[in-house]
Amino acid sequence: MPQYVKTTWVNGSSPAINATNLNKIEDGIFASITQDGSTSMSGQFVTISGSATTPSIAPTGDSNTGIFFSGADVINLSSGGTRIMTASTSSIAITNSQIFVNAGTAGTPSISPTGDGNTGIYFSAADEVTIATGGFSRMDIGNTGFAFGSSSVVNSNFTFYLEENISTTRYPLGAYLALANTTATAAARFLKYDNTNSTAQVYIQFANNLGGTGGGQINGNGAAQAAFGSFSDARLKENIENLPNQLENINDLRPVEFDYKDGSGHQVGFIAQEIQMIYPDAVSIGADDYLTVTGWGKTEAILVKAIQELTEKVENLESRITALGG
Repeated sequence: MPQYVKTTWVNGSSPAINATNLNKIEDGIFASITQDGSTSMSGQFVTISGSATTPSIAPTGDSNTGIFFSGADVINLSSGGTRIMTASTSSIAITNSQIFVNAGTAGTPSISPTGDGNTGIYFSAADEVTIATGGFSRMDIGNTGFAFGSSSVVNSNFTFYLEENISTTRYPLGAYLALANTTATAAARFLKYDNTNSTAQVYIQFANNLGGTGGGQINGNGAAQAAFGSFSDARLKENIENLPNQLENINDLRPVEFDYKDGSGHQVGFIAQEIQMIYPDAVSIGADDYLTVTGWGKTEAILVKAIQELTEKVENLESRITALGG
């Protein structure tokens, strides 16, 4: 087929083509040119490759903006002499520019794959990007955090959110972690689908060895309560023996009250180094080399003090009985 290389068309002025219709421009290339400048063409239009600064196809009066061809199967757009977009058989690249699309919805995302119009990316609000699958929002990313879930909305109080639609029972679990900005706002919430509040209701489980060994759990404890639960089934245990007498150990403990040096406040409890001398398995060394105590907190300190007071009273009564010759 002959190739049309270059000419100049100026509508309505001589010596340019100014006929109402031109039916043939060389063999194999057909066009229609009207006075208003509209054209139609069949066949192939072949031009020079061009460059970003001198594109092969450019508008009148703007010679460094247009289309050029940097290689086989590669087409480029340039603006002001700079390449801003490249399209090839394998990819589309945008440089020094932005692509603007409609905001879209979960049912009709603004960016979606061919043949799956309700799955993709849309923009549900200012400064927020949402990913949808099957017409439902699954992930929101905003300037305050990100959220996962079929009905999640980014909230200014949180940085991570995980939720399954509570109208279904497929995954009856919801949870979010928050950078809470008030004392009344929970930093973490775990939501269960059912209304059971007995100890059979498990909220959180802990495990070691990638789940190979249990580490306890937090479960229900009746109305409006939760408690730490331990895996205590006899089938899990061996080498079971009665615990030796502990009254002497309890009396050797020293419950105290104190103020923290960092100004966090007043507290009741124990001194880790003193607990370590009696119950070493209750004390561990943290990453900062400070000791931590597990299982011996404020309530335990109060109860230990009460036991010590009762022990003193019993010993006094025993002494009086002995003195009376009983």
